[in-house]
Formats: sequence, C-alpha cells, structure tokens
Amino acid sequence: MSYSILLYKAMIMKESERLKRRMPQLSIDLPMSVLRNKLNLDKERKVQALRAAINRNFLNDIGKRGYILSPSTETDKY
Repeated sequence: MSYSILLYKAMIMKESERLKRRMPQLSIDLPMSVLRNKLNLDKERKVQALRAAINRNFLNDIGKRGYILSPSTETDKY
C-alpha cells in the first residue's frame, strides 16, 4: 500500500474517533443508580418516621412524655 492510502485511512479513523467522542453517552447506568439511591433513601426516611411515631406513642402510653398525643392517629400519618 502506498503512503497516501495509509495516511487517508488514518485521517478517516481520527475523524470517526472525534465523532464518537462528541456523541452523548447512551448508558443508563448512572441515572438508574441515582434513582435507585433516591428511592432507597426515601424508603428509609419513611421507615425511620414510622419508628419514631411508634416510639413516641409507646412513651406516651407509659407516661414518659409531658404532652399527650393520641396513639392511634400519629402512626396513620406515616
């Protein structure tokens, strides 16, 4: 092969590499992991809020709190 053909092929390969670099990534791994983490954090927040309400109701029932909350209505919020 002549030098000019090799040079031409190298130029075409460089141009195709440039085009590939400019194209946006089509991977959904990162967005899915962000959504999964957000869902897990929201789920954990709800569980913690429910545990706090249950603990608050328990302490109200045994008289360890100064204010009175109705035990059955607080857990329904969460």
